[in-house]
Parts: sequence; C-alpha cells; structure tokens
Amino acid sequence: MKNYYLFLDELHPSNVFKYFCLAGCIIEEEVYDKEIIPYINMIKDEVFGDREVILHEIEIRRAEKAPYSLMRQKKKREKFWALMKELFATPDLFATMGVAIDCADYHKLYNSDYKRDEYFIGLQVIMENFMHFLENKNGIGSILIEARNPKENRRLQNHYHTLKATGTLFYDKNAIQERLATISFPFKSDNNAGIQVADFIPNPLARHTSGKKQKNYTLHHHIMNKLYDGGLGRADRFGLKIIP
Repeated sequence: MKNYYLFLDELHPSNVFKYFCLAGCIIEEEVYDKEIIPYINMIKDEVFGDREVILHEIEIRRAEKAPYSLMRQKKKREKFWALMKELFATPDLFATMGVAIDCADYHKLYNSDYKRDEYFIGLQVIMENFMHFLENKNGIGSILIEARNPKENRRLQNHYHTLKATGTLFYDKNAIQERLATISFPFKSDNNAGIQVADFIPNPLARHTSGKKQKNYTLHHHIMNKLYDGGLGRADRFGLKIIP
C-alpha cells in the first residue's frame, strides 16, 4: 500500500470571509519526495535565490518585508505566480480537499452550550473524505496541519484521537485505525514543502464559498479542478464540503 500525506491549513472567519475553512492537498509519498519538494526548491532558487525562504501567501502578497519585498518587482512577481500555477495545473501531482463552515449560521441553528466546535466538525469531515480517498487508492494516510499555538494544536490532536477511537458518522473506528496513521503539526519555520503548498489553498476556497472576488494571480481555478470527487463526480461532497 502507498502512503499519502494530507497537508492542511486553516482560515478563520473575518470581516471578509464568513466561513471557517480547513483545506489542503493530498500527496502520495513518492510524488512528494521526488516531485513536490524539488519543484518548491526550484521556485525558491529562481525567484528568491534562497531555499530557506518560506512560501507564505499572505506575506508574498503583502510584499512588505524581506525577502517577500522582492514581489514588488513585476518580473519576480509574475515568475513566481506562473511557476505556482504550473504546479497547481500539473495533472496527477496532488488532489485538493477542504471543508467550509458558516460559523454564524451554525451557531444560529444550534444555539446550545453543548454543540461541537468548528474544529471538531471540520476535522471529522476531512477525516471521512480522506478515508474515502485512501480506500479508493488502497493507501495509508497521515495528516499534517500547520502549527498554530499549543492550545489549538492540542485541541485538534484530541479531536483526531477521539475520532480514531470512536469512529465518525460514516466510518467505524476499525476502518479509521487501519487507514489513518498519525497527525502532526509542523511549524512554518520547519520549511515543510507540503505545508507551504497547502498555505495557498484555504483563501481561494473561502473566497469561493463567501462569493467574494478572487485576488490577482489566483490559483482558484486549478484548486477547484483538483478537488477530490470520490470517483463519482461529487467534488461537492468529497472535495469541498460546505456546512451547514
């Protein structure tokens, strides 16, 4: 059986987005080692001249501090986004997946002190859809979520182990324990290529679900094309699940 990584990042509701979005990309281990990591390093070499630069979408778009201030140069900016679009447009490198939760609507519909929080719901949906992917591929998977703070990391880790121990709505615990291995929380400073790719996914999906205009140089079209559809043409169910 092949090993797969699901790299995830998150976006919280704001005055721009009404959705909590947990999203990222699924990459097979050999593809990750032989194609994704070298490609990300190539982008850093050609645009920044430094492989230690962390590709962080918001910093790249702001272009305020070094080394991201290089993005003020039109040639550098256009080269970077052209290379990123080529990565996201390449077939079969990875699949995208996410969940978007309208938090205000959710809290209005379930006005209770005993309701699940958005992290638990989002992670459960992601785990179920990742399980569906792994069964289709006959694979084993690990989840990597960009580290935030110790409290949020612990919360997600506890949710993950609870779901592995008890099962989810659609999968019993034995299936989950057979297919899903570990969950871990790399930091941006770890220079993890998969986490850096995943960093570019939640914002376009949150804009899509909120009906907001996409930013310049958007990867939205390619992200939507890569959504996992379960082999059933149901990207709305298995690729980007919108709740409620």
